[in-house]
Amino acid sequence: MNNLNGPIPTSICNLNNLDILLLHQNLLSGQIPQEIGRLGSLTNLMLSSNNLTGSIPASLCNITNLNMLYCFKNQLSGTIPDDIGKLSVVTDIGLSTNYLTGPIPASLCNLTNLIKLHIFENQLSGTIPRDIGRLRSLTYFHLRANNLVGSILLGLSQNELSGEIPQEFGELKKLESLNLSHNKISGSIPSSFNEMLSLTTFDVSYNELTGLVPSIKASKDAPIGALKNNSGLCVKKLHSSDEDSEIVDLKSFESEVQALTEIRHKNIAKLFGFCSSVERQISFLIYEFVERGSLKKILCDGEQAVEFDWVKRTGFIKGTADALAYMHHECVPAIVHRDISSNNVLLDLEYEARVSDFGTARILKPDSSNWTSLAGTYGYVDPELAYTTKVTEKCDVYSFGVLLLEVLHGRHPSEIITLLSPALHLSLSSISSSTSNSVLGKNNITLVDILDHCVGAPTDVVKNEITYIVKVGLSCLHGDPRTRPTMQQVSTELSAQSRPSFGKPFETITLPDLLMGNS
Repeated sequence: MNNLNGPIPTSICNLNNLDILLLHQNLLSGQIPQEIGRLGSLTNLMLSSNNLTGSIPASLCNITNLNMLYCFKNQLSGTIPDDIGKLSVVTDIGLSTNYLTGPIPASLCNLTNLIKLHIFENQLSGTIPRDIGRLRSLTYFHLRANNLVGSILLGLSQNELSGEIPQEFGELKKLESLNLSHNKISGSIPSSFNEMLSLTTFDVSYNELTGLVPSIKASKDAPIGALKNNSGLCVKKLHSSDEDSEIVDLKSFESEVQALTEIRHKNIAKLFGFCSSVERQISFLIYEFVERGSLKKILCDGEQAVEFDWVKRTGFIKGTADALAYMHHECVPAIVHRDISSNNVLLDLEYEARVSDFGTARILKPDSSNWTSLAGTYGYVDPELAYTTKVTEKCDVYSFGVLLLEVLHGRHPSEIITLLSPALHLSLSSISSSTSNSVLGKNNITLVDILDHCVGAPTDVVKNEITYIVKVGLSCLHGDPRTRPTMQQVSTELSAQSRPSFGKPFETITLPDLLMGNS
């Protein structure tokens, strides 16, 4: 049905033996008939996606055989009937996206057979009933998050609910996803959440919550966007690829965090601050939400990897270089990230780079030797650092070189770096055609061979761009940190408006050609 309009006829309520009434997705207007309660045999009532107005008739609560009640996406107002608890066999209630006001009726918690509850996007107020824990079969289908279809969850988002989250939520052992966002809920997230072992996702953003997010699977998987805009919620810093969360100890690092919160650059994720607990001896970093997530996530997602075309990839590389150049050369004192990797550089909706995760960052102090313990992600760490453990900006330069090749290759370039390692550890002045052939043998891998084959062939203009980008990237990987360029030099080179032709057809350029081009 798609074209029905006008009011629902009162005479339809005389069909005493009617079992199912499906009037959803029409243009029906006016009020739900007050006589609707006469349909005592009704099991399914679907009035969603219409233009119905007025309140939900109290008589509807007399249809005690009702299994499914869907009235979402209308213009219904007034309160949810107090007697809704009389619908003892109902499994699905959908009242979302209306103008309903008032509290959640306490009697709703009598619906122990309730599986799906849709009451988000209304103007409900008051507190969440403490008997909510009685709804132990509860499932909730959120229309705006299709990936949650079939999940066991509760959605109360986008209302005006206040008060605290009841401890009784811990009794909902089957709950898989919970959405309390865009309300006025205060206090802390109850410790009983630690008992909700089935909870995998939850959203409590845009409330007035304080305290620590429970250390459960849902908090490990939750993006910062699901927790943001609360008055004092403390968040663990998580690595998206790790199964276990990493607790960042910011003791003796507080002045550095203060400096990091003052960074202003379009290619650096905003660090809002940190939350520290002296009693627990732990601290947490709090960042802005970056929509597409990490570079690693994009490259591992076939559809998004294709969408991440050559123009976007070269722009991403340049943005990352600009961010590091800013940290090294425009921040006073300079800041070294120490953990540039595909997990820690994020992408926004436009595939622009956002350097993030400053948990291991260090401020370079001119009057200090800047020695430190080894930090970073395996496969991106400067090999020299393993021997010297002295932090310099050249640590980030090496990691950037690895990241640059990963963006173009579509995966971590470990095999490429291993192949080139002997030549990369030669002094630049000694690299020549003869030495590169002797070091690399006859396995002169071409530039085309290392490019991600899920993306179409680059245009001629982009081919020239890629050639010089790889040339710069290889210079960043040189074994001797002193011979690597600075990130300021890298940024300047990558942002050049015009470049001369490399002198060979793109398809015949080899990586040794580009290494020799660095001399």
